[in-house]
Amino acid sequence: MPRPHLNQKLVVAVVYVSAMLMSSLDSTIVNVALATLGREFNVTPASIEAVVIGYLVSLAAFIPASGWLGDRFG
Repeated sequence: MPRPHLNQKLVVAVVYVSAMLMSSLDSTIVNVALATLGREFNVTPASIEAVVIGYLVSLAAFIPASGWLGDRFG
């Protein structure tokens, strides 16, 4: 059964818009959860900021890794 041909411009546009949406969600979702995390784990706001730093470091490591995986496996 032949695969349906997708318009490449449309596919690129959908992926780009989805990535921009996920980027804006990434920047806000951790900050929204900080107050709840602080209450649940009974820690001060200063110490819960390590969550933000850890999240950003993991995001910075995942972006190049996902690019490499995309190049390697398509």
